[in-house]
Parts: sequence; C-alpha cells; structure tokens
Amino acid sequence: MGYVSVNEDVSDNEVTAEGTFVRYASDIAGNLIASSFTAGLDLNACTVETIDSSDLNLGPDTSIPDLNSDLIPELVSAGEALPFSSSAGSYIELQRNEQSGFIFYTSEPESVPGPTPSQLTLNIPGDVFPEFSNVDMPTVEPLIFISPEQGQSITPATNFSWTPGTNADAHITISAANISFAGTALVTVVTCVVTDDGQFSFPSQTQSDMGDSFNSILGGSLTRQVFTFQQQGNTALILTATSSS
Repeated sequence: MGYVSVNEDVSDNEVTAEGTFVRYASDIAGNLIASSFTAGLDLNACTVETIDSSDLNLGPDTSIPDLNSDLIPELVSAGEALPFSSSAGSYIELQRNEQSGFIFYTSEPESVPGPTPSQLTLNIPGDVFPEFSNVDMPTVEPLIFISPEQGQSITPATNFSWTPGTNADAHITISAANISFAGTALVTVVTCVVTDDGQFSFPSQTQSDMGDSFNSILGGSLTRQVFTFQQQGNTALILTATSSS
C-alpha cells in the first residue's frame, strides 16, 4: 500500500509533498483499505483527546491509515526518486529517506512556489513497492480562510468561516490544541472533519468535552482535503491533495 500527498500552504505560498509505502505479510482486501481510510470522514463530527506530552510521537510521520487489523506494516522502498510533472514540465519529486529504520519520502526541493498546478502527474519507478506510471493526482482548490484571524486563540465558542469550495468530494479538517499542566503537561486536541460549506462552530457536546479552560493560544488549523484511491493488482495507492491557510 502506498500513500502520497501534495500539500499547499496558502499563507506561505508554497507546496510540499510526502509519501509512505508499506507491505503486509498477507494480502488485505482493497475495500478494507478504502473503508479504513474514510473511517475518519464522519462529516461534521469532532473528537477531543487529551494526551500526556511524554506520549507524543515526535518521529517521522509515516501516514499509514489504521486498517483495524492485526497485521503489522513494513515500510518499504518505491524507488529512489518519484517525480511529479505538470503541463509545464517537471515540478517536484519525492526523495527517499531513511531514519532509524523508517523509510519515508519528502519533497526535493523542500518546497516549490504555489499554487498547486491543476493537473499534476506522479510516476513511481518501483522497488519493493511496484511501479505506477502517469498517476493523476487529485486537485484541490486553495483554501481562503476568513475568520478567526490567523494566530487568534481558539476557544469552544470560536466560529470558523472560509470561502467554500466547489468540489463535492472535498472536506475540511479543523484542529486546535490546548496545553495544561497538572504535574505533567497535558495536551488536549480537538479535531473536526466538516462539510466544505464555508462555516463551522463546535457542537455543544464538543464544547463540553473541550472544557471552559480550553484556549489554543497558537490558533488552529484548517485544511481542505481531497483524496482518490487506485488499485493495481493487489497493491493499493492512496493519493491526497490538501490546501491549508
């Protein structure tokens, strides 16, 4: 299974990419992979989780969907360099990296100027993960954030607004974190996956779960996301395009 994402940051006017490729000891049904990846897309629903800061994962992001399976994935190579191209020619590529036994792919160069081209094609030369040629990446409209202002604190009463997109397959992920201290640093994270209709407020139950003291002094994040799913034989490839502001 492979996961490739092209990510646009509207505020910084830059585009990056990342990728992860894994294999399992036995085959997994393609519908399990697709359903596991979409399991978190319960639109207009939120989760609130409190984590001990010592438990935070600071290692490389392997971006592997939870397949609700006992099978343990093995990170593998898909080739040394995975190029993207647009109608104008070469655009950016994914370069293989290895750290503490983790194989993962990051942008080379680190970023390129935005916006993301409307037509972007990926070529995976293949290695342990097989070759995929002329793969069309999904397209995502730039996210135009209206309120709250960038850097403004996020509280349970915050109202979010943005310019809605026109792609019915897109959704918005909103997240914010609050740090409190009770002997140790506790991080409360709220994450909501919502319809791309231009406005959102935390539901009453989510506000209650966040608590009156929740105040994300660093602000929050909004990301528009579109993904597609391809399968070639027994190999699945998940393709994602995001735009954040």
